Amino acid sequence: MSYVPTFPFLGGRLRLGVGARFSAFLSGSGARFEDVDAPGAIHRLTVDGVRIYALNAMFIATVRLAAGLEAGFDIDLAGAALGPAVNGAYPSADPAFAGTQRARPRRWNLLLLGDRDLGQLDSQFFLAWWPGHFGLRAGLSHEITEYVTSRRLDGGNDRFRSAATRAFLAVAWRI
Repeated sequence: MSYVPTFPFLGGRLRLGVGARFSAFLSGSGARFEDVDAPGAIHRLTVDGVRIYALNAMFIATVRLAAGLEAGFDIDLAGAALGPAVNGAYPSADPAFAGTQRARPRRWNLLLLGDRDLGQLDSQFFLAWWPGHFGLRAGLSHEITEYVTSRRLDGGNDRFRSAATRAFLAVAWRI
């Protein structure tokens, strides 16, 4: 869910805005979070019952392609996340690290580009059709979600991330 006031430029063909987005990552059993800080290493934290909620500032840009038809993108910039701490299964060749590990959602979200991003961030590319004040949006959403373990594990890493790209269909309302 988001609220983003936009401002028209170039006779209304271009719209830019900054607003806020609330998002949630919910998963049942077996959600896999990959090692972020050890390139080439394959370490995973497998978590059951993921519940992470985020409130982020976001940027949006749209371009009117034809009457009522827009193409656009939006991206989270910074914000905060919350959710319960979890126990995750962590397989390791080192017996000091193998087994159950405690992890919590990263509290602060920040767009730094690529693997440097922190926390839970979403970005979308979409087409929108506006027959009036209500519109339909369809596109792709790329979301990253991050857990931080209570101690450093293999390679000194404590960051584990899930990244997913999914198609979406949404209803929008323009004031």
